[in-house]
Amino acid sequence: MKSISTALILLLLVSGCSLNDSYKNCFPDTDLYLEFEYLADTKNNVLRKHISHSRVYIYDNTDLLIDSFDVNQNGLIHGKDLGVFPIGEYTFISWANMHNQTEITQSEFLETGRLNTLKFKDPDYITGNDPLYYAQQKVTITKNYESTRILQKDTLKYQSAHINFRVIVHGMKDKEIKVVFNHLMPEYDFNMNSARPYETSYHPIVVEEDLEEDGYKRLMEFAALRFKDKNQITIELLDLKSGELITPKLSLEQLMLKNEVSVENKQEVTLLIEFRISDNSIQVTLKEWEEQEIIPGN
Repeated sequence: MKSISTALILLLLVSGCSLNDSYKNCFPDTDLYLEFEYLADTKNNVLRKHISHSRVYIYDNTDLLIDSFDVNQNGLIHGKDLGVFPIGEYTFISWANMHNQTEITQSEFLETGRLNTLKFKDPDYITGNDPLYYAQQKVTITKNYESTRILQKDTLKYQSAHINFRVIVHGMKDKEIKVVFNHLMPEYDFNMNSARPYETSYHPIVVEEDLEEDGYKRLMEFAALRFKDKNQITIELLDLKSGELITPKLSLEQLMLKNEVSVENKQEVTLLIEFRISDNSIQVTLKEWEEQEIIPGN
């Protein structure tokens, strides 16, 4: 978080106060306490299970950034006291679970703020997104007519900003393979709207290889920014050395329709796609996977 002196000067400027004004006359006696919530697809706050940390951006009524700070999981669970806030209207934006696959740019103004998939301009290197969550809250501080200081509580309510993929390829032990997802979107604006076309390819990496009773399997797990049921996403299973398709290019939309799977109107989604390849056949299945244990930050 910015130093106290810097934050104080910024808040003074926002409130219209000068450094010559007395503290009592300039600032209203209103303390702001920020709480955090994520319900997922339940009626309970399950934030502890899904979110490990977040960054909060505060914008004034002109959409100018006046402060930003990080909140660890303890702060997310128990809330954060932001102290005295001057009269005004503010927009609080928060992105949670940002790690080494996320970059924030142009955040000085709400309108220009962007969340990028790291290296999205070099698509051969995109392996996935962090498991992101997003919250936005309008906060209004009005003049306090009470005789004593009051505590105002506001809540940042998170929503999922990602969809998980789990891809398993059975068979083909003696061949190096590569899976490519085409027509994904790599960038949000600070209202969590798409800020780029759905024209980016993701190249998930193999995270696990195992012998099975009936052969061999490779596992790839990654997250992507959210998309709709109706989409142009395609999936390619390639021979890494030759670059040739092992199976015909697949439509994710058609796979979802065929298997009656939807990613809309729900928060937590993991799509399990399995390729079963033998000498005589190739089978591709898709279903929603619900048995994962979520560990924030992994």
